Amino acid sequence: MHSFLYSPLWPLIFFLALLVPVALNFVAWKKDGKEYDDAAGLTMIVVIIWAMTNLFDLFYPFPESKSLHPILDVVGGLSSLLAYRHERKAWKLFLTGLFAGQLVAHVIFGVALWLNPYAELRLHYSLWLNVLFICQVVVLSFPGGGYAARIVLPRVPDGPVVGYPVGHKTGEIR
Repeated sequence: MHSFLYSPLWPLIFFLALLVPVALNFVAWKKDGKEYDDAAGLTMIVVIIWAMTNLFDLFYPFPESKSLHPILDVVGGLSSLLAYRHERKAWKLFLTGLFAGQLVAHVIFGVALWLNPYAELRLHYSLWLNVLFICQVVVLSFPGGGYAARIVLPRVPDGPVVGYPVGHKTGEIR
């Protein structure tokens, strides 16, 4: 079980998962730019944070590789909070909360490591951060995913309209 959790395939799996909001928000931004600026921008910030944290893990041993993670999470949290202040959407506030959750994990890990430098906390710490990262990916998929759903799914009228087939907006067929 532990070998699976420490598998070097996880960065690749997370990269593939991160491609979902990147693709959804990029398409939405290209089609309707002003509405999806924040979604595309915050997605790119999370991509940069993901890349930097993986570079830290590649070049530095644990736990030194985690020393800059709190700074990156503060940047991500402040970016999503400022985006929320610009345009109040629930997903932006939820993303801010996820970054705050990662900061809490860093504090708990740092204090626990300070109290007992020999404690084996890597598995729990990494698991907590990975779960929060996957939640960030899901939250970032909502704006572009909503746009894609509106394009792909047929348009249903707001209420029952006599004489119009299902799937067409009212007044579209004459």
